[in-house]
Amino acid sequence: MFDETHILKLLLVINSTKGKPELQSKAFQCTQSLVSTHQHLIVRIIDSPSADNLIASIGDCQTILHDAINERKYTVAISCAKLLYTIAHIALTSRDRNAMDIDVPIISRLHQTVHEVIDALSTGINNLIKSARFGSTPKLLCGTYNAKLKELLKMKARYCTLLNEWDFEASFKEAYHTLLLADDEVAAILLPYLTFLLQQCRQVPSWLAESVTDKLKEGMNKSSMFINLVKLLLHTSSTEELTTKVISLLHVYGSWDDINKMFTSNCWNIYLIGLEAGRRGWFALMQAIVESLFKKVQSEESAYWLRALGSLAYAETQIPNSIDTITANTIDSVTKHYVTTLEALKALNGLGKETSVQLYFVEMRMEMNVIIRMALSTLNMNTNDETALTRQSRWMQECADRFRNLAIRFNLSEQPVEVDDKEILHVLATYNTCILACEYAARSFAASNNLFFCVNPTLIPILMDSRVDDDSTSNLRESNLMKICRKFVKTVAEWEKASDLQGNQRHEVYINYIVPLQCSHE
Repeated sequence: MFDETHILKLLLVINSTKGKPELQSKAFQCTQSLVSTHQHLIVRIIDSPSADNLIASIGDCQTILHDAINERKYTVAISCAKLLYTIAHIALTSRDRNAMDIDVPIISRLHQTVHEVIDALSTGINNLIKSARFGSTPKLLCGTYNAKLKELLKMKARYCTLLNEWDFEASFKEAYHTLLLADDEVAAILLPYLTFLLQQCRQVPSWLAESVTDKLKEGMNKSSMFINLVKLLLHTSSTEELTTKVISLLHVYGSWDDINKMFTSNCWNIYLIGLEAGRRGWFALMQAIVESLFKKVQSEESAYWLRALGSLAYAETQIPNSIDTITANTIDSVTKHYVTTLEALKALNGLGKETSVQLYFVEMRMEMNVIIRMALSTLNMNTNDETALTRQSRWMQECADRFRNLAIRFNLSEQPVEVDDKEILHVLATYNTCILACEYAARSFAASNNLFFCVNPTLIPILMDSRVDDDSTSNLRESNLMKICRKFVKTVAEWEKASDLQGNQRHEVYINYIVPLQCSHE
């Protein structure tokens, strides 16, 4: 039977393994797999007298990690770092959140280990970046070193999330200045790391937008750097002023022809920026780019595709961000442009281009927004008497039924649509969860009639998750859309416990969550 003693012996053996780096690396990988599979054994060791032996093995692993980085044996360093991360992650996440670290000495030692490993990884990262900057890396090894740099950055990011007190803004600022001095290949590797750090910051650094726009003016002749900086900027909140600045910079970068209102150079790069803008919710920027590129298309397929993108962008820019701005004309305009998007995608499909996933998403997004606006209109109706309140409750119940039917129709497991891209699957699943959250809220709001209803099983993990209102880094890694959805579901669940909650309080909560939910994107 595999028990705690085997784990400790295994760690002792691999720490004494000598020989080729490939052999050492494989030994660490196998051990990591076993530790990951038998996590409960690490938890038992922590709470047993054998904890001292585990601390000693962790110290030996750290020594190997430092030596490997100093000797530039990055394969060994990465495998060793992954093993240490697995042990630290199991130990730190298994503890009672209310327990004091001082009560368990090994936990304090693991926090120290995490800090020390981060320092070691930073040394390795800096060594690789300096080698690339000063040309000391042989050309044949450049690809290998870049792959190692990517892995080291991933590991450093994971270690940082183990520390609740980690200053992500300081790490982001340091990495940002490194990006500005890096060559194109290293900059492309640093971008995902910077994006991750930015997502962990409590708020977007106030200096970022101005700094990036200034650097964009200087970097027009370096396409890769220009694109990377714009993509980084798109992770901040879109404002009309900032969108205007970016468009002006793109005009210079794309050699704007003011007479014909079109870009004349770098069109493909600008198109990629437009796609990223749409992905990050900068729909006004996406629309401006797509409209400017439309005159450059040379095929029917491209024309339909850009028309679909432009109509979708326009529809999203018109979605009201306040209940006070919802009008019949606004609803008609948004729906009209969603329909135009669907028509363009169907035409593209008729030309032999597969667009079933895009059609699936746009239909779901359109119908979701239509029902949300119906629910908001119902909430905003005059309820001066008992009859009006009953009518409002009945109409909210109808909205809930429509949300449920929409969730069933767009349940991926029930649809013939084949999706291989994990990111697309995640986005579609998140939207489906949000639809079910809206249904749950609508039924709870209408509960004045004491109607019985069952919570959809998809929402049960959210309801059971005690970390939803926590600011820990594990929660910060969620998309903005899912964060709002989780808080919404937890807040609605509290309605059932509060017997004295007034209808106007439910009304306010519903609006405060459902309007941002409607306007948020992955």
